[in-house]
Amino acid sequence: LAGLTAHISYAGQTFIPAEMTLGSRVVLAAVGLATGAVLFKGLLHLRQLAGNYMRREIFTADSAQQIRQFGITCMLWGVIKLVWAFLPLAVSAGGSVAYVTTDAIMIGAVIVGLSWFAEMAAALREENDLTV
Repeated sequence: LAGLTAHISYAGQTFIPAEMTLGSRVVLAAVGLATGAVLFKGLLHLRQLAGNYMRREIFTADSAQQIRQFGITCMLWGVIKLVWAFLPLAVSAGGSVAYVTTDAIMIGAVIVGLSWFAEMAAALREENDLTV
C-alpha cells in the first residue's frame, strides 16, 4: 500500500507497511479509512450547523439534529481511538497497547445530552411562534 520508506505514526506507535503482511496492511488501511470517515462526518455536521447559525436558525430541529450527530461523531472518534490503541496487537507489529482514554466518548455523550436541550428549545420556539 505504501513505498518502502513510508510509515504511519499514531500515539507513539509506528507502523511500517513494507514490513507487514498483506492482511495486516488491509487492517491498517481499513482503520485509516474509518478514521478519515469519522473526521469527514464530524466536519460535515459542523459545516451544516454553522450554515444553520449563519441563517439565524439557531433553535430549530435541524440544528438540534446536527448537534446530536456531532455528539455521536465524537463518540465514534472515541471508538476509533480505542481501535488505534489496540491496533498493534491486531496487526502483530510488535508494539504494545497505547495509552487508552475514553474522553471523546464522554464528551460525545455530553454533547448528545445538550442536543436534547436544544431540541426542547426548538419545540418551545415553534410553539411560541404559533402563539399570537
